[in-house]
Amino acid sequence: MPTYNPTDSKYLTVAQTRTNRGTKDVKIILDIDTNDFYTLDDDGNFNVIGGGGGVDYTEYVAYIIQNGTSAPSAVVAKNDTGFSFTYSRSSQGEYLITATGAFPDYEKVVPMFNSQANQGFTTVYWNNVDSLGVATSDTSAVLQDSQFTGNLIIRIYN
Repeated sequence: MPTYNPTDSKYLTVAQTRTNRGTKDVKIILDIDTNDFYTLDDDGNFNVIGGGGGVDYTEYVAYIIQNGTSAPSAVVAKNDTGFSFTYSRSSQGEYLITATGAFPDYEKVVPMFNSQANQGFTTVYWNNVDSLGVATSDTSAVLQDSQFTGNLIIRIYN
């Protein structure tokens, strides 16, 4: 078992939670060198919980730009999913990301979006096996265009 050093750059804390009784914090740590996951509790107990088999998902990474009433466009940085993604505007503040068969199950698709608009809210959600929906609103929760600009990551787990 390796010795955990929180300042070592080969470790990354990926989650932190309380136990059922609320008595201890439990961290989940990723050893970047081996792809092993460990739990670490407040008492220093360090246990392997899985990993070592490599990444269990494919990933799409893009910078999205949407202005006015136009459909969003993407500058793709990575796409190892095997799918081609298209973007469309449904109505004010509502968009679709479409790729036939890319999103098999809502439990296996994790979209993450880092908004660069800073003027409201953007939600990316599983719509069906062929599309993800996107809703953008201002700070009053009114659907608005020109908010879907920023970094998008879509992970599709096996």
